[in-house]
Amino acid sequence: MKEFNEKQLAEIQHCLDRLYSLLGMDVHAAPMSYRSMSKQELADAAHVDRRRLYDWMSAPTVKATLEEMGITKNTKLLHPRAVAYICETFGITV
Repeated sequence: MKEFNEKQLAEIQHCLDRLYSLLGMDVHAAPMSYRSMSKQELADAAHVDRRRLYDWMSAPTVKATLEEMGITKNTKLLHPRAVAYICETFGITV
């Protein structure tokens, strides 16, 4: 894994903040205990098969909320806000 210096980390954070701002997303809404996760990691944390997690995420209200966050069925990596929403909705502890 590549190591970043302080200046690079600050620049990356600035870019992410700007991206989320342009998307109308509040990056600070998710508690810091949540991190970006793949759908497989989240399914493992919930002790269910990935297909079961997909079924849960396909429920109309959940799907609509995730789409507002920019999450589609093809999204590989879930950002912390989406992970927080899914965990809180389905009672998953990570």
